[in-house]
Amino acid sequence: MLKLLNPNATIPVGDTIRNDIIKSFKDESINIKCLLQSVLGKLSFAIDVWTSANIYFYFAITVHWISKDWKLQNILLDFINLHGSHSGENLCDAFVSSCCEFGILPKIFTITSDNTTNNDTFMQHLETICYNENIAFNTIESHCRCVAHIINLTMQDILKQFKAGKAQTKNAIFDNMNIPIMARNIILKLRKLNKIREIVTILEIFVRTTKMIESAKYLMLASIISIYNYLIDKLTKHCNNSNYSHEIITAINAGLIKLELYYSRTNNMAIYIIATVLDLRLKLDYYEENNWSKDFINSIKATILQIYKNNYESSSYKATNYNQDNMDNDDDLLLDYIYEKKQRINQQNEVELYLEAP
Repeated sequence: MLKLLNPNATIPVGDTIRNDIIKSFKDESINIKCLLQSVLGKLSFAIDVWTSANIYFYFAITVHWISKDWKLQNILLDFINLHGSHSGENLCDAFVSSCCEFGILPKIFTITSDNTTNNDTFMQHLETICYNENIAFNTIESHCRCVAHIINLTMQDILKQFKAGKAQTKNAIFDNMNIPIMARNIILKLRKLNKIREIVTILEIFVRTTKMIESAKYLMLASIISIYNYLIDKLTKHCNNSNYSHEIITAINAGLIKLELYYSRTNNMAIYIIATVLDLRLKLDYYEENNWSKDFINSIKATILQIYKNNYESSSYKATNYNQDNMDNDDDLLLDYIYEKKQRINQQNEVELYLEAP
């Protein structure tokens, strides 16, 4: 075809194309390695594993960070043809190998995954490896669970409570349509229809939530607490509806149990609280407006301030103390008043000022 279009065209042989592709891949890998190592902050990862139709195991790793100009960035770090099982140990070995290849294992911050048990094992093994390498990493504080997968698991638990009737053939359905409709049959059909409406009403809660998640350009951690609270509040309200059948109430309770199980796992993760408070649309107002206890709100504030002071507060930002020895007149009460007042104001760090701002 190329010769037909251009008789003078030079068609490279297969080996040349292969070598060019490999060279391009290696060059781009070096560029990505330099880019990620130059990131000032930490790196977050998302992982997923699946089996293809032809029974190949694949393990995908994406990496996410904030650039110097405060823009969210992400790339596909690796796409691994995984050999062996989907065990947590195997996943961990592949992940660590990839991170070490790019020289970014010390920059690891959080990992987002679905909620399968092998990912829990993966996180535990990764914590051990990081500990041996003197890298700060904690499974409980760094494992972010995919909220879309949690919604899916919750809906599955709700639907499991309903027993489907036996499947009917097309001929059987047509035969039933020819049976004379009796009053008893009408009542039964109406009851089934009402049950279906109740089920749809419950599932619509998850449909709206899923559409919101899908429409977000970036689903941030700041949204996760509010999503949990929305779903739990909505299901609790329906659970208290006396008009629902016992079967519907049982299904709703099954969904609540699943949601509260995963919601409880955010309790020991300061990252969710920090993300919520650092969102300008939420801050501490979210907890106050939703009637969280004062003690809990104060503990949130104390936690955030402590993390900031331990990890980020710069000595250059601390208040500059006024040296009274440099004053010409120690008795100058006016200067004492001005500078001491200024010192008291400046002693607030940037997080305290942010929390106090409207």
